[in-house]
Amino acid sequence: PVLQVKGQAGESVLSLDPDFLQALDMAKISSSPVKPGKSSGETGIRLPVSGGVIDLNGFIGTVNHSGGILLTGLDGSKVKLHNLRLELGGGTPQVSGIVQVNGGLVGEFALFDIVIYEDSDIDVNKNGRLVGSGLGLTLTQEAADALLTALGISLSAGDDVASLDSKARLRGFNPKFVDD
Repeated sequence: PVLQVKGQAGESVLSLDPDFLQALDMAKISSSPVKPGKSSGETGIRLPVSGGVIDLNGFIGTVNHSGGILLTGLDGSKVKLHNLRLELGGGTPQVSGIVQVNGGLVGEFALFDIVIYEDSDIDVNKNGRLVGSGLGLTLTQEAADALLTALGISLSAGDDVASLDSKARLRGFNPKFVDD
């Protein structure tokens, strides 16, 4: 069955990787949440789920988010990565989003590859929640290029950016949809 992801009924938490934070710090770049995202602990950003769609038969679909990440250089240059969308199925799962530099729209493209580790979990529980935990986010080449151009920071595709934990409620869910 294909189910809608309910808006305002879930969240994802990006816990920024220590090496990524160190690279930002060395380049004098600060990170902060884009509203309605909020800080979560010392290194996390909590983003509300705003909708999406999932096909449970093939585990293909998207989970959309409001908010994002703002990166600000010492010179005041700003890169906003927002309206993040988890994209599952059809190859490497990714996070895409809108990129703005100093208020101007650059475009929408894949920002992070989602890495599924041995201890990662992606599942739909009996309460109709799509749950992903312990997932990794690594930088795509497009995102690395955008950050180099806008902020002068040299990062590589495949660099660890964050870990990802996500929960989203599915509209029209029936417990018969999941196996015991």
